[in-house]
Amino acid sequence: MKTLQHYFLENYKNGIVDHTIRSSVDGEGNVSYYIHPSNKDGDTLDFAVFNNTNVPLQQKHNNGTTVIKSINEAKDDYHYGEKSCPICDKE
Repeated sequence: MKTLQHYFLENYKNGIVDHTIRSSVDGEGNVSYYIHPSNKDGDTLDFAVFNNTNVPLQQKHNNGTTVIKSINEAKDDYHYGEKSCPICDKE
C-alpha cells in the first residue's frame, strides 16, 4: 500500500509537484478525497479522513490485486488499527 508520503516522494522524483484533490462528504458526514498528479499520468490515491488522519481506501495485496475499502471499513481501521489481510495471509 502506497502511503501519501511515498506518493509525494515518488512524484517529486519524477518532477511532478502539482496535484489535484477532489473531496467529498457523504450523508453521514464522512470525509474522503482522492489525489492525482495534475495533467500528468500517475497513481491516484483514495483516503478517508478521521480527525486529521488519512486512512487509505485502497489496499494492494501481495498477489497484485487491489481492494477498495468502504468508509466504514476505513473507520474501523482508524478506530481499531489495521487488521491483517486474509488474502495476503494465505500467500
